Amino acid sequence: MSVAFADVVLCHKAGRIDDAAAGYVAILAANPRHAGALCNLAVLEAGRGEIERAVALYETALDLQPRDAETLINYGNLLARRGDLAGAEQAFRRAVAAQPRQGQAWMNLGRLLNNTDRHDAAVDAFERAATLLPNNAEVLRERGVALGDAGRIEPAVAALAASLELDPFDGEAAFHLGRFRQANGDLGGGLAAYRLARDILGDQPDVLCNLGGTLNGLDRHAEAVGPLERAIDAQPGNALAANNLGIALETLGRIEEAIASYARAAQADPNLVSAAFNLGRALGGTRRWEEAAVWLRRAVALDPTSPAPRVAAASLLTDLNELDEAAVHWQRATELESHASHYHAALGYVMVKLKRPVKALLRRSALLPSIRRRLTVTWSRAKRNACVAMRPRQRPPGCPRSRWSIPLRVPPP
Repeated sequence: MSVAFADVVLCHKAGRIDDAAAGYVAILAANPRHAGALCNLAVLEAGRGEIERAVALYETALDLQPRDAETLINYGNLLARRGDLAGAEQAFRRAVAAQPRQGQAWMNLGRLLNNTDRHDAAVDAFERAATLLPNNAEVLRERGVALGDAGRIEPAVAALAASLELDPFDGEAAFHLGRFRQANGDLGGGLAAYRLARDILGDQPDVLCNLGGTLNGLDRHAEAVGPLERAIDAQPGNALAANNLGIALETLGRIEEAIASYARAAQADPNLVSAAFNLGRALGGTRRWEEAAVWLRRAVALDPTSPAPRVAAASLLTDLNELDEAAVHWQRATELESHASHYHAALGYVMVKLKRPVKALLRRSALLPSIRRRLTVTWSRAKRNACVAMRPRQRPPGCPRSRWSIPLRVPPP
């Protein structure tokens, strides 16, 4: 490495960015094929937010050293930040092909695969990284996240717990440990992990949102309100936090505040099924029938395969005497949950009111002996049976993962 380049590297490490940039430019003016100056200037430009300029510099460097794994890794990171995930994957695969024992390349490839919902392939990549980087807390954490996202919850919990043993101050590992403990039904363990994540990371919205959701799951709704309100204050567009806050407020009897929170969630994320469902159900509970019907119809449209929104919509529409539409929803509910005899009873009631034949429904009595009896009960009783599923719903917790960073370190002299 030339003396001039060494001096510029020291300047870069000292944080004198403008001087370092001028130095790299001068080196490249004298020698356009200086790969080190190209790569370090790319790091510098990426730090300034000049992504396109940095990409072009890396591409020039790769023309000179096409099998340099570190350059390929940084190039792939930049492409991922730019949103070019296909290009990033190609760069990471070139890196592992050029240097199969480069653990960081396997880890970055695994992270990209997991972010693009190829969880099993991501696990394989992290397994390769773990053999090359043993006892590495970050590798264990990323492997645990991929395992959990692949539905392998118990191994995920074990990997994340092992990661925290190696690095007890890794708030991200604690957050994901809370996610997967919660998904595994261990709400107490999930709560402890979320509290640890909050202690390490501070009042981050995702952490507070899941902490509040877990407290809701433990029926500790009064405790849930504070974290959820702080999550919304920090991130006003956090739809899941607003939905979870609505659940807590509704359970505490603060119905109008709950409705406002559900409405906020539905506005922030129009595709959040639980927000539309909870808003419709809460409006119905305050006898605002027409508004409730609008939101319950929306919940059904967003998730046609879920019986709960259909049952809620069908029940309300039956009360509103909109029987043709109600019959459609009751029919679909019986198809989704054929064992639920009270859905068949409600459908039979609506069919009778519409003066339509119910013989086909009655013939199902061979499978559901209680249908004949249930068809004789009053609508209010049938509705009471059908409303078992009409509870507040919250989406399973998750964490957006798009952490593509370029290391600002430079190769040592």
